[in-house]
Amino acid sequence: MVKTALITIWMGGNFPEWFPLWVRSASLNPEFDYYVVTDREWTWDISNIHYISMNLKEAESVFEKVIGMKICLKTPYKLCDYKPVWWAVIGEAINDYDYWGHIDTDVIYGNLSKFLTEDLLSDHTKIFEQGNLTIYKNTEEIRNIYKKSALKDNMAYSYKKAFRTNWACYFDEYMGMNLLGDKYFKVLRDQLTENYIQDFSWQHLNFTSYITKEDFIFKWDNGHLFRYIVDGEGRLKTDETGKLIVKEFLLCHIQKRRMEIVSELKDDFADITNISGFWIIPNKFTVKEPEGALYTEKDKVEYEELIRVKDKQRQIDNMKRNGIFSYIPHRLRTKKIVGYIRKEKGFF
Repeated sequence: MVKTALITIWMGGNFPEWFPLWVRSASLNPEFDYYVVTDREWTWDISNIHYISMNLKEAESVFEKVIGMKICLKTPYKLCDYKPVWWAVIGEAINDYDYWGHIDTDVIYGNLSKFLTEDLLSDHTKIFEQGNLTIYKNTEEIRNIYKKSALKDNMAYSYKKAFRTNWACYFDEYMGMNLLGDKYFKVLRDQLTENYIQDFSWQHLNFTSYITKEDFIFKWDNGHLFRYIVDGEGRLKTDETGKLIVKEFLLCHIQKRRMEIVSELKDDFADITNISGFWIIPNKFTVKEPEGALYTEKDKVEYEELIRVKDKQRQIDNMKRNGIFSYIPHRLRTKKIVGYIRKEKGFF
């Protein structure tokens, strides 16, 4: 039996209010071991979810030891760039696994075993290319392959530069490890096909596919995750035979959203084993199947304007925090890499 460790790090603030739903969906994937590394209090006792107490300074020390240089890790958000070395935070336990992966806390899991079969895993050295879930074959060579980003024969953002700036370099994804994947890995890609992971734009109120531009909502049902296609106002759509248009997924990524939780569902947080099903709609978790329109065109416009203002302020805050002089070389490297990806890979 293939053993896989899935690792997430959460530091610097409280877990999202809906985090018990993450825990519940992870708990129903007993074939996978989850590791939650955090400076927050942990209140759950679940056999396949392992808690590791660690703060940002301690994580920095662990990473510096395995990377072999001084790094820049001033804010929790910067942890994302270090995802390729997150395996180090679980210590010697990493040697117990055939595969390891880094995961996010802003997702809901479906039935992982249905999708991540032993045959699928054994046929690839890297599964997926997104920060919310990427899995690697667990060998010492592959755990350290991020260091090849410093070589001159690829376009990746060098780890030596990415780990010495506090700017987010997306090194775990398209700026670093994805480019190395093209050269060194046999990769299962899903970012452009969306057969396993359903991601959607956080800049729009409606859940909209980056690729197909379809709108949808989700239902989690006892460890299975289903996507339902909806129309422009969130009404459930049917096919030509009158059936709802539904497809099962491995996970959905609920990025940068403030989600309301209906009281009937929140009451079950005291004992998450009582949670057997819920719907995920913009921007709410609810136990009742949605009926009619969920939003209007006015709602969508107002949401997008709010996001635009917040994102602009975030950019200003980052500039003040990190400094314009450090931004210039980072921006030039980013522009060069994105230009290459657009030309050679056909996206951006």
